[in-house]
Amino acid sequence: MYFSGACYGCTFERMETGRIRWASRAVRALWLLMLGFAAPVLHAQTILVHPGDANNDGKADVYDVLHIGWAFGEAGPVRTGTLDWFAFPVSFWGDSIMSTVDRAYADADGSGIVESADLDVVQTNTDSVHGLATYVQTFSPLVPSGIPVRFGGPTIVPLGSDRFEVQVRILLGSVDIGADSVYNAAFRLLFDTANLADEPDVVTWTRNDALFPIGLHRLRPEEGAIEIGLSRTNQTLVGTGVVDLGTLGLIMEGNLAGGILADTLLNLHVVSPAVFGLNDLALLDIWSPEDSLALLPVGFGTAPLSERWKVGPNPARHRIQVTLTGLAKPLQLTLVDAVGRQRRVWHPSIGANTLLLDGLAPGCYTLHLQNADGRQDSKRILVLP
Repeated sequence: MYFSGACYGCTFERMETGRIRWASRAVRALWLLMLGFAAPVLHAQTILVHPGDANNDGKADVYDVLHIGWAFGEAGPVRTGTLDWFAFPVSFWGDSIMSTVDRAYADADGSGIVESADLDVVQTNTDSVHGLATYVQTFSPLVPSGIPVRFGGPTIVPLGSDRFEVQVRILLGSVDIGADSVYNAAFRLLFDTANLADEPDVVTWTRNDALFPIGLHRLRPEEGAIEIGLSRTNQTLVGTGVVDLGTLGLIMEGNLAGGILADTLLNLHVVSPAVFGLNDLALLDIWSPEDSLALLPVGFGTAPLSERWKVGPNPARHRIQVTLTGLAKPLQLTLVDAVGRQRRVWHPSIGANTLLLDGLAPGCYTLHLQNADGRQDSKRILVLP
């Protein structure tokens, strides 16, 4: 009895009662069958990671902050390789509590722990894409019962005779619908570019890092857009009611004292929001009323309040028109008679407002305007029979 032969791919023989030749084709088939059973195990042990694509949706962008925030502080196997945009193998860590995305993707720098340094890799590789995505980024539903996105301000900071900065706070929630359950958020904010100054750093973003310790933003002033991602890191919630995400700053051109921009409205619009809550680990509904979140007057500055509103005709009979420019809402107009009795109250909007005078006795009246900052001005009108 003897054996002759060699490795896989060769002919094996056994000599005893006869000679049996096993063809190399049969041996190959056996090996392939064995590899077929082993493939799922091997696949489960490693994944391919592009440094900076923390959610493996095929792109490095601010939405990767959401997954880094969820996995922040967690540890796993170290990944070898560089930080270049290339598919590097790494041993799996296990799925994130947020989704079926493996937590190893959040370790963008391959150090074996998810930390702030991973955001630097996302920033470096922002806008890079690949074709091995296994996750599709979804966005928060826009429904009237959702958490409202609102804008606070604006605050106007003069920067000279012909430039000023508009500072707008980005807020989530209201007194009635609080944003307590918000854990992290990413979105794209659109703004007007018509009056932006032609200079570096014309758009700035200051994150509220007291509530959201980590974040990234990508400025695209030529597109009139900024992309923002921010997150908490300890899987606990802080704050109730209205949550201040941060402040957007826009440097604009115009002579505030001369009121060049007195009639200008700054349009802001949030699109593609992804806001996640901690309690149910799901996307939270967001409310975007009328698909336009704010129209903010930015032309107020040093011009006297008396020059920012006009009343006519005067004298008047049945109605007057009050035109308001360069004022911050909310506004209030109060009409009082000659002995100081309050006869009418209106809450006008910026622009032209028609006020009805029906039912008023002929005579002299005083129209008082109160601005959002508490300043007041008055104009006298004569009501004819």
